Amino acid sequence: MPAGVQPGAGRERAVAHEAEARTGMKGYWLILGGEVFDQAAQQEYGRLWGPIAERYGAMVIRGAAAPELREGRDTARVLVVEFPSYAAARACYEDPDYEAARVLALKASRRDLLLFEGEIAAPPA
Repeated sequence: MPAGVQPGAGRERAVAHEAEARTGMKGYWLILGGEVFDQAAQQEYGRLWGPIAERYGAMVIRGAAAPELREGRDTARVLVVEFPSYAAARACYEDPDYEAARVLALKASRRDLLLFEGEIAAPPA
């Protein structure tokens, strides 16, 4: 076990860090959001999200066209947020500052958020 890592929850972080070092892959959030029904809560979430995103190196992936959900649920918004690693994506989600922001996000709209690891390739030019 690496120096300074405590048994239990600390071990989970150490394992995630070791896996990240092996794969070198990025982490992502895929957010499937419903229509916003509380604009004030959504705006406050956006204000809180900025510094949190910066702290974790998060970046919303923007393309020429918004992602389309073709099957399944009634989703008004689809967002992909990229992090330098899966460990960073997970740590951001578990951050107490994000926990407070998440309360506002869930007040603003119904949504689902998935965390995953991988690489999203840019389309050929």
